[in-house]
Amino acid sequence: MSTYVLNRWEPEEKDFWQNEGKSIANRNLWISIPALLLAFAVWMVWSVVVVNLPNIGFKYSTNQLFWLTALPGLSGATLRIFYSFMVPEHQPEGQGMHIAKDSRREIGI
Repeated sequence: MSTYVLNRWEPEEKDFWQNEGKSIANRNLWISIPALLLAFAVWMVWSVVVVNLPNIGFKYSTNQLFWLTALPGLSGATLRIFYSFMVPEHQPEGQGMHIAKDSRREIGI
């Protein structure tokens, strides 16, 4: 099994956090923050480029410019729907993400 599969996540427990959780959280932050920054930068730049396309000679209608601007946001939002269902389906019995006891009480498990 991959070392990047999360089999246990109990950040409320001090021992787990110090031994495993903190490094996992830091790795996720160092990967996700630059990735999101890049994604939003491209999204923003594309909006600026589309608005200026008529100024450099492209003959698009207002409706076409709207769709060119809206498409990245719409596709990103639509893909998030599918990503929410992309979880591992088959795990050996007894393995998988464990919810800490304190979290279970909070969400009513």
